[in-house]
Amino acid sequence: MRIFLAGASGVIGRRLVPRLVDEGHQVTALTRSAEKIGALREMGAEPVVGDVLDAERLRPLMVAAAPDVVIQHLTDLPANLNPRNVKRAYAANDRVRGQGSANLVAAAAHAGARRYVAQSVSFLYRPAGPHVLEEDAPLWTDAPEPFGRSIRLHVDMEQRIIDNPHFDGLVLRFGFWYGPGTTFAHDGYTAAQVRRRRYPIVGDGAAMGQFIHIDDVASATVAALDRGAPGAYNITDDDPAPMRDWLPAYAEALGAPPPGTFRPGWLAWSAAGTWSRKPPSCAERRTTRRRTPSIGSRLTRAGEKASGKRWATGRTSPWQRPLNAADRLSREGSRHGGRWFRRGAGHRVAGYRRCGAR
Repeated sequence: MRIFLAGASGVIGRRLVPRLVDEGHQVTALTRSAEKIGALREMGAEPVVGDVLDAERLRPLMVAAAPDVVIQHLTDLPANLNPRNVKRAYAANDRVRGQGSANLVAAAAHAGARRYVAQSVSFLYRPAGPHVLEEDAPLWTDAPEPFGRSIRLHVDMEQRIIDNPHFDGLVLRFGFWYGPGTTFAHDGYTAAQVRRRRYPIVGDGAAMGQFIHIDDVASATVAALDRGAPGAYNITDDDPAPMRDWLPAYAEALGAPPPGTFRPGWLAWSAAGTWSRKPPSCAERRTTRRRTPSIGSRLTRAGEKASGKRWATGRTSPWQRPLNAADRLSREGSRHGGRWFRRGAGHRVAGYRRCGAR
């Protein structure tokens, strides 16, 4: 099929383009930089230079591509996403997912695309309710700023896609990415902060964190090309863990000293995706880890029957790699250590494809 990919030269795009080409799809790859044309062409895509913020330029590019499916993998976050500067850091990302996404949706509808698959995030949910949250759980639209504004913008973006009458719109709410090129990679910003002991456990460390490898982000995107009804899907790991467990294991994988503990008296942002003014109560220790069938089986029910096994608790996805005992980290009191990171902290050990919080 013909695919128009926005965000082709990003962390996910560089993984996704070869996958799409290998499966026989014709890929038009949108990039803002002419310097990246050569690399995209070597991957087998047809690169075009444009900006989702430039609606007049974008529309003719979309019409010329005549896509069956439009993929939105738009992100514009700085490599050093410092929580102290999060308002400024979020501004550019909110712009591409707000105005940029709106321009891309309009161009897709104008070009006659029949399907639209968009990247979103899974830490939009209000920290309340049952321990297991479904995709229809209330979103935290009144969260402390600047997070509340960004969440409301994501809600508007998702509704614009899902409710669009011109195509089938799917929104994939991903967990925190890890792997090469991400903040958790051995050369990433978070890794640097952990080595310097500037990334502490917040409160009692009960905030739940779930992750997804960038290869699995690409795999979920490919699966959504022709499976699934319009709607939002949580896509993340199958083994959520509190910050007090995963952060020490991550630090050990980096060869960094153990993290300290920070008990804030003011608004703190934890990497686990929970914001609080105090150590979280039982009602606040939430995760969107699901016990019901996740995107693989739900996409199967909604469309053509999927091959392979379901993506659900206790299930193995078709591309899951077994954990090699030689790659396990010494657990050192953390039962999760060997499941997430191997030495180098930028490489996938076990597959994650579960619904959950980013």
